[in-house]
Amino acid sequence: MLETIDTWGVFPLLMQLSGHVAMERGFEWIEPLDLIKAIYIAGLEHVSAFWSSWEGFERLVNEQKLANGHSGT
Repeated sequence: MLETIDTWGVFPLLMQLSGHVAMERGFEWIEPLDLIKAIYIAGLEHVSAFWSSWEGFERLVNEQKLANGHSGT
């Protein structure tokens, strides 16, 4: 039996993570970059096949600055 939380697939999780990432950066609105970071957090193994080098994708995500000006890593 499908749980209610799983009805919409991974989308609700990505929206929650995107919102958290946007808040870390001090923004009220979710931007595409926030969604990219949420995808990285939630399931890099599912999307890494679409990049020739997942290390570049990881670098893009890790170089983002938080609201305090520091990087998250």
